[in-house]
Amino acid sequence: MSSTFTNLHHAASTARDRFVPVIAGLVAAFLLVASGCGEGAEGRKAVSGTVTMNGGPLNDAMIEFSPMSNEAGSFSGAAIVDGEYSIPANKGLLPGQYKVMITMAGSAPEPELEEIPGDSSVVPVAPELIPAKYNSESTLTAEVKSSGENTFDFELTR
Repeated sequence: MSSTFTNLHHAASTARDRFVPVIAGLVAAFLLVASGCGEGAEGRKAVSGTVTMNGGPLNDAMIEFSPMSNEAGSFSGAAIVDGEYSIPANKGLLPGQYKVMITMAGSAPEPELEEIPGDSSVVPVAPELIPAKYNSESTLTAEVKSSGENTFDFELTR
């Protein structure tokens, strides 16, 4: 009986020893595909760069990328902090041409005392601090490539 047990134990050990490397390989392949090696879901690409205004780093602003064509592309954006922005691949952009808009809101004006509280027709609007040529009338563009780094630096002037 002990020789039967030994044979079964040896057979089970041999089968396990053969399948462990196969399973480990499959897990590694899955993790490699899931991580994307710098590429997000559906071929999205990471995008990053710097934004300066009159030579100094822009802070507390937003950058938005919107596709210039309806055929391809994706919309994404990020906060600009200390002159830098970064969009990770999982929230990144598909390869293609993009219009770039940079915005930065100032402080909203305080409502006048004679305005009625709760009056929905009076909504203070924060002024835009970036010139229109960089946002509502933007002339900035970027081309996201399918390979290589997608780093876009913007130097704004007033």
